[in-house]
Amino acid sequence: CALPISQGRTTFANTLKYVFMATSANFGNMFSMAGAALFLPFLPLLPGCTLVPFGNRAALERELSTGKFAAFVVEPIPAEGGVLIPPAGYLAWAQEACRRHGTLLVLDEVQTGLGRTGEMFAFQHEGFTPDVLVLAKALGGSIASIGATLVSRQVHSAAYGSMARFDLHGSTFGGNSFAAVAALETLAIVESEKLVHRSRELGAEFLGTLRTRLGGHPFVKEVRGRGLLVAVELGGTDSTWLGRAAPRLVDGFAELVFGQWAAVRLLEKGIICQPASRKWNVLKLEPPLTIGSEPEQESFRGPQPGPPADHKRNPGRRAAGPTSART
Repeated sequence: CALPISQGRTTFANTLKYVFMATSANFGNMFSMAGAALFLPFLPLLPGCTLVPFGNRAALERELSTGKFAAFVVEPIPAEGGVLIPPAGYLAWAQEACRRHGTLLVLDEVQTGLGRTGEMFAFQHEGFTPDVLVLAKALGGSIASIGATLVSRQVHSAAYGSMARFDLHGSTFGGNSFAAVAALETLAIVESEKLVHRSRELGAEFLGTLRTRLGGHPFVKEVRGRGLLVAVELGGTDSTWLGRAAPRLVDGFAELVFGQWAAVRLLEKGIICQPASRKWNVLKLEPPLTIGSEPEQESFRGPQPGPPADHKRNPGRRAAGPTSART
């Protein structure tokens, strides 16, 4: 929905802009999620799309200056690209640059929206408002599939604001009452249970604990994140002779084997995580925003050697344990 709005807005403003630009870290979700092996069988893809490196101001400015782009599509934190934290001020600058060149900024907050990063929306960390905001996943509260594209009144009016154009774009399931009710209830729960604040507070604790426990680990390159969107990047470090002698070999092993192996071992300990789909050496940790009980929060402090004592007394009861939901 975001791309037709972007193209419609520029076309009906008598400025035909029919190509789109995105960062190589996130638009790969459409083009090259795991590299050429996944997108080559589906060629030709969307024509006229240019990729720019995530966080690279010079590259983005260079493309925008051509004046041919209808929209710049970017995730504020590319999750499947490895949970990349943008350079300070990059997104707010990108919005300003897009407006200077007549291009819409489309933020894909399918994974980062609704409190995941410690703000209701990730763009709020930088204090600006995008032209187009895309939401999904968590919006349905895990019981309904729903997506939403939010735009300003001005953008919507330019694209579909007349009797001649109001029905140019539609959706078969756009009026799904059950999904809409689920989304409204999800938003109410996020607010009433202060889940954004919880994400911010617990996320800071989680990130700090992981950095303390994994600091100096010979195969942990970095622990990063915002709110309850946290990543552990595996690979070679200078603390081992192999990492110093053959860093590319260690990084390749981490991406092809070690990341998946580590995810399986964590699952055996009751911790659900997932390697980023385009960076298998980056483990994504995304606990539910509702995580609250002490046994569940114990996952922040590391897996325990055995099940709780009451598990033996009540074998039919599943012990409370750490979980991590993809929202």
